[in-house]
Amino acid sequence: MDYIEMNDVERSKLEEKTKKEIKKLFHWFNESTYLKSAELADEQIKKQLEEIDVADIVCYIVDASEDYIKVSCDFENEFLEGDNRSGKFFIWGEARIYQNLENIISMEPSSNFICENEFDDLECPEDYSRHLIRHLHINDINMYPGTFYYSGIVSEVSSDVSMLIEDMKLFNNVKVMYIEDNEPVWKKHISTSYRLYNGKSYQLAFLMAFIGFDSLIELMNETLKDVYLLHENEMIDFQLKEYNSAFWTAIKIMREQVLVAESYKRLERLENPNRKLVEEKLATILQFTNSWENSKCKKYIGKFLFFEVIRNSLAHGNDCDKSYIQRQTYFGIYKKGDKNDIDFDKLYVGLLLSICQLIEDLIK
Repeated sequence: MDYIEMNDVERSKLEEKTKKEIKKLFHWFNESTYLKSAELADEQIKKQLEEIDVADIVCYIVDASEDYIKVSCDFENEFLEGDNRSGKFFIWGEARIYQNLENIISMEPSSNFICENEFDDLECPEDYSRHLIRHLHINDINMYPGTFYYSGIVSEVSSDVSMLIEDMKLFNNVKVMYIEDNEPVWKKHISTSYRLYNGKSYQLAFLMAFIGFDSLIELMNETLKDVYLLHENEMIDFQLKEYNSAFWTAIKIMREQVLVAESYKRLERLENPNRKLVEEKLATILQFTNSWENSKCKKYIGKFLFFEVIRNSLAHGNDCDKSYIQRQTYFGIYKKGDKNDIDFDKLYVGLLLSICQLIEDLIK
C-alpha cells in the first residue's frame, strides 16, 4: 500500500460531508419515486419503459416549475360550408410561446379557449367562449419551436351575445413546465433532450440526454473534490500548527504525512481530468459517497457503460458498432422488436430512469 490509510473517524467524517453535499445537489428528490429497473426481469423493464410518463420523469429529474401563460391565438376563417348568412365560421391558426425555449421542458395548451372582444379595455375582459365557440380543438403541438395548431367552429351570434368575427380575440392558457435561467447546465441539456424526444428525434434526444449525464457526473466530481480540498487544507493547517519541531520539519510533515495520506490520494484522483467518464469518474463518486467496494461499483455501472458505448458509436458515426453492442447484456432490453437494432425511444427512457435511480442511490 503506497499511502497511509484513514482512520475510522476521518473516513466517517469525509463520508458524512460528501453525502451532505450530494444531497444538497438533489434536495427535491424523494425516496424510490420510480421503479428500480435494475431489479426487474427484461420483460418487466420493457413494460416499464412503455408505460412511463416521459415528461413527468424529466420534470422530476430537473426539478421543473409549473406556470400558465396566456397566449394570443391568431386565426384565419371562412364561412362554414360557404354560407355567409349562417354567422358560423370555420377557423384555423397557429400560436407560439415566446418565452426562453431553452428553459421550457413541455407545453400543454388548454382544451378550452378564451374568447374576448378586442375593444374590451377592462383589466379582466369578459370571456365569451361559452357563447360563441362551438368546437375548437388542438390539432398538433410542436415543442421544439414552441408552437401549437388549432381549428374549429365559432359563431358571431348566440342567444345571449353577438360579436363580429373581426372583433374576436382568442387566447389559450398554456401550461408550461420549465427550469430557471440559473440552473446547472446538466439540467438544461436534459430539458433540451425532451423537446427533441417530443419531436420524435430519438437518437438526438438520447445524445443530448447523455451530454446532460456527462455534465452531471462532472458536477458531482467537482462537488466531491471541493469536500476533499477543504478537508486537506484543514489537515495541513492542523499539522503545521501542532507538529513537534524536535522531530519534524514542515517539509517532512508534507512529504511523510500529508502527501501520502489516503485522503490526499483521493483528492488527486478527483482532480485528474483524464479519467474515463463512467468507468472511473462515476465509479469513484459511488465509492466515495456510498463506501461501496470496487466489485459493487463495477456491477452497478454496467448499464451506464452500455449507454456510453452507444453514445460513442453515434458520435463517431460507425452505425452504433452493431456487432459489439448486440453481444452486450442490456441489448435485449432495448432491442427494436424482432430486428437487431436499438429502439432509441426506449433507450432514451432507460437512460432517464437510470439517472433517476443513480441519484436516489447516492442520496440514501
